[in-house]
Amino acid sequence: MDAFGWKAGFRTPFIFFGLVIPALAITIAAESAHAGLILDSSLLYYSTTVPGSTTDTVGKTFGGFSVSGTIDKAFHVGWTLDVTNFSDNPGSGATTLSGMEMGPRFGVYFGKSRALELAVAWLASSNGTYAAAGGSAESWSGMGFQGELGYAPEITEIVHVGFKLVYAMNLYSKKTDSANTTSNVSYTRTDILPTLYISLRY
Repeated sequence: MDAFGWKAGFRTPFIFFGLVIPALAITIAAESAHAGLILDSSLLYYSTTVPGSTTDTVGKTFGGFSVSGTIDKAFHVGWTLDVTNFSDNPGSGATTLSGMEMGPRFGVYFGKSRALELAVAWLASSNGTYAAAGGSAESWSGMGFQGELGYAPEITEIVHVGFKLVYAMNLYSKKTDSANTTSNVSYTRTDILPTLYISLRY
């Protein structure tokens, strides 16, 4: 078992979803007369100490990355990859959840400058590692959905910088514990993340 609990049976669909589908989507988009390449990133780092305590800290990091091809100037389709890490440390041991999600993404721009963006993604692969304070790590797997609302004014002809609100729902259906025992579960994780939004549009 590797860091995210991917077993041999999962690697084949992972390779298909992770390589074939995004390549196909971008190829189709590139056939458009107005084809273009879009590289997006959404970044968040958050850490705070709970008031009244010098040891109780909560932290979040998030990185969302996508590659898309434009269908025309308004619409684009591609692939997104998210990496997350959440921790809660009351001083007696940290509870952590780290994960990686990926899947096809569809977006639309509004306005002549394309500053406003609305996008949705199906997180076909959602994997995470959860460890309660003092406990053993568990590997979770499933799927999820994501919605994005971003505003990034044009800085140069290619570079757009702004802010994006990311809503993600991860639905975990399998759990593998430290004894390598897999069981069916029904865990839901939802996140609303305000992020720095950087978009390179060629």
